[in-house]
Amino acid sequence: MPPDREDIRTREDLTTLRRLVDANPIGVVLGHADGRLPYVNDAYLRLLRISREDYEAGRLNWQTVTPPEWLPADERAIEETLRRGFCAPYEKEYLLPDGTRVPVLVSVARASPDDESLVAYVVDLTDRKALERALDDQNARLRALNRQILQSAAEGIFGLDAEGLTTFANPAALAMTGFTAEEMLGRPQHALIHHTRADGTPYPEEVCPVRLAREDGVTRVVDDEVFWRRDGTSFPVEYTATPLRGLRGEIEGVVVTFRDVTRRRLTEQELRRTADDLRRSNRDLEQFAFVAAHDLQEPLRTITSFAQLLERRYGDVLEGDARRYLNFVTGGATRMKALVDALLTYANLGATTPPVTDVDLDVVAGGVLEDLRDAVERSGAVVTVGPLGVVRGDEDRLAMVLRNLVANALKFRREGVPPRVHVSAERVGSAVHLRVRDNGVGIGEAYLTKVFGMFQRLHRKDEYEGTGLGLAIVRKVVESLGGDVRVESVPGKGSTFHVRLPLAP
Repeated sequence: MPPDREDIRTREDLTTLRRLVDANPIGVVLGHADGRLPYVNDAYLRLLRISREDYEAGRLNWQTVTPPEWLPADERAIEETLRRGFCAPYEKEYLLPDGTRVPVLVSVARASPDDESLVAYVVDLTDRKALERALDDQNARLRALNRQILQSAAEGIFGLDAEGLTTFANPAALAMTGFTAEEMLGRPQHALIHHTRADGTPYPEEVCPVRLAREDGVTRVVDDEVFWRRDGTSFPVEYTATPLRGLRGEIEGVVVTFRDVTRRRLTEQELRRTADDLRRSNRDLEQFAFVAAHDLQEPLRTITSFAQLLERRYGDVLEGDARRYLNFVTGGATRMKALVDALLTYANLGATTPPVTDVDLDVVAGGVLEDLRDAVERSGAVVTVGPLGVVRGDEDRLAMVLRNLVANALKFRREGVPPRVHVSAERVGSAVHLRVRDNGVGIGEAYLTKVFGMFQRLHRKDEYEGTGLGLAIVRKVVESLGGDVRVESVPGKGSTFHVRLPLAP
């Protein structure tokens, strides 16, 4: 009797279903509790590396491809499936023909409520397991690296949870505080080492930067507090409290990194004491120089006066050595007077502090050139001045700076070359950059800094007259106004002095 339409439709549905199952990349198995497998799809055979011919020849049984230690898991899954109709997915391994194993995830369900046939879905976990192993290895390396960093860090590091309890502390933190790990872990950090200020007053936890960082998520950097040791003593610290956030950004705690700054504080105190001593010594030295220079003026005037008197009265009758000796006395007294005047000027710079006002450098430069008119004319120099602007300072002292720099440019000229001097300025940020450029003899590289020292002379007295204090006065005036001075030079071509002065607002 020919099949009816219902049978034909059922066979067609089964054919379609089998075609879909065969195309599924997940292994699909129809089996029985005794290990028989009436149907497996191609994905399952590829997973087990078994050919369709071997399967059809009856050389595949799920029990024979399962390692003995995994058989109990299969039995529990079958029992649960027969009882509930399905089982929770579970992991196991299959044995491959070459003896290796493949990890899989299995989910089993009853194929029909009328019999005990089962359908299993099998997913290859090889790639996932490899990824998990790689992640585990990477995490292990990171944990080892973190441990190494914490163990070797010279700074103290400890962590707190959201409640302020200590979760970890590195060896440096334990060594600096004197606590053991058992005494610190799980304890409230503030009550343990941060409970009291440096002056002995209680430190409320509500205003503690560590707690505030834990509450509002803002990193705190503190350098003026103390931590307390187990023995009750304290030490000054500099610390940073950094919030720890979870995957969703929630604050889970805080990490505190700190260092003992006792040695630095002692060094700072010693430096302050040394600086105070140096300031006192400089004041005493300046006062001595001022007094000495002032007191030397009277005997110098006496020597000069009597030498000049001798020259006027007996100059006509003095001959040979006598006149030469008198010239030595007169010349020496004149140079000594110039030196004492310069020393008195230098000492007076530190003895008094004139009020600072807005000073028009163009006006100052005009006055300086008027003072130096004779020297300019004698040397045949050409002096040009560009717009200079207004700065903060003292007019007389700034005139002293320009006068010394321009006078030096006129004095230290090359033989047979008329001096060319140019004074210019430009605004740089909140300062005026003043330049005095010349075409003179220049300064060797080894002396670019030394020339600003007291009594520094680069030439013999018979070559260029002077006291050796001019540039020292320039530097002292400029630095007293909050500026700085330096020089660039090429020997035989000239020099450029750079002066930075505060700009008038």
